[in-house]
Amino acid sequence: MCLLFIAQIAPDAPARVSARRLSEVSGLRIQKIKVSGGGSALHFSTTGDCSCGLLADHYEIDAPIWKLEERYLPALVKALEVLGRVSKKFKMVAKFLGGEVEETQASIQLEELLDAVLHNRVQNNVVYTVTYESQKGAGGKS
Repeated sequence: MCLLFIAQIAPDAPARVSARRLSEVSGLRIQKIKVSGGGSALHFSTTGDCSCGLLADHYEIDAPIWKLEERYLPALVKALEVLGRVSKKFKMVAKFLGGEVEETQASIQLEELLDAVLHNRVQNNVVYTVTYESQKGAGGKS
């Protein structure tokens, strides 16, 4: 069994970002992979293999929330922040291949996802549909 931590840019996203750029800004190994249904996704890892290196020691495969290694949380936040700000919409999931946790869906703003990752609250097998709306109109700041 292996952890799969992936993100898929929405087909109608206004822009794309490469796995190489995300790797450069985060220090993680992020690669473009093929997924079922003929699409592609961005695969997050520490070694280029499975995503298990992101897990902390003593994790539980079927726990409702993943226990990720704290030293990788800022890197994950940086990669997901760039992905969201560039693409404006993507899906992300962290799940164990062959795990028993049923897949669920959640719509979330980018800032909420970044907070969940930073505070080690990524839920098991939840497909997050993430959107980002810049705050340009709010007080002239972006």
